[in-house]
Amino acid sequence: GSPMIKKIRNAIADYYTKEQEINITLFKILGVAGVIVSFVAAIESLIAGGTAKNAAVINFMAGIMAILLLWFVEQSGEYVVGYLITTVTVFMGLFAVLFFKSGGMDGSMPYFFVFGLVFSFMMYEGILLSIVVIIEMLFYTSICVFSLRNPGYVTAFESPEAAFIDKLTGLIIMGLSLGFIVMLYIGEYKKQQKIAEEASNA
Repeated sequence: GSPMIKKIRNAIADYYTKEQEINITLFKILGVAGVIVSFVAAIESLIAGGTAKNAAVINFMAGIMAILLLWFVEQSGEYVVGYLITTVTVFMGLFAVLFFKSGGMDGSMPYFFVFGLVFSFMMYEGILLSIVVIIEMLFYTSICVFSLRNPGYVTAFESPEAAFIDKLTGLIIMGLSLGFIVMLYIGEYKKQQKIAEEASNA
């Protein structure tokens, strides 16, 4: 390959593999995945046209926000601040908007709420973990109840088939994402266990 491609490949490898806690590595992986998913979703929404164009703008802005957040966290080293910004802007703000614009409880967004909660359990520790999870649970419960009592605020799907596709897509994306996260954590745990055993034997 060309020197430019090698340079890019080395920069990416360095970004992910330098010595750091597993939750920081995971945060970076989720952040980059979020950028890619946001831009792909924005393009898909533009192609779909109609009311989907609103979602395209939201997804495009989410992608830009994710890039800026990753840059800020990498430069400052303030990872907990990065986690909090992600929780408030993405898992509560963006997910709530998409919940109302994507069929409410009839769409895939409740699966994404679960993802937001899992992210919190992975990223936070101690009293901050308890506070964030309680706030998230209350927030998700509130918007679900609100959507039940005020259905006019929810943008319904054009057909049962569209709702089915949205739910199925969400199920697949969240299933694979959560599986990947658990796999990462188990892999890191085994690696740390092996290092401890080798140190003990030595």
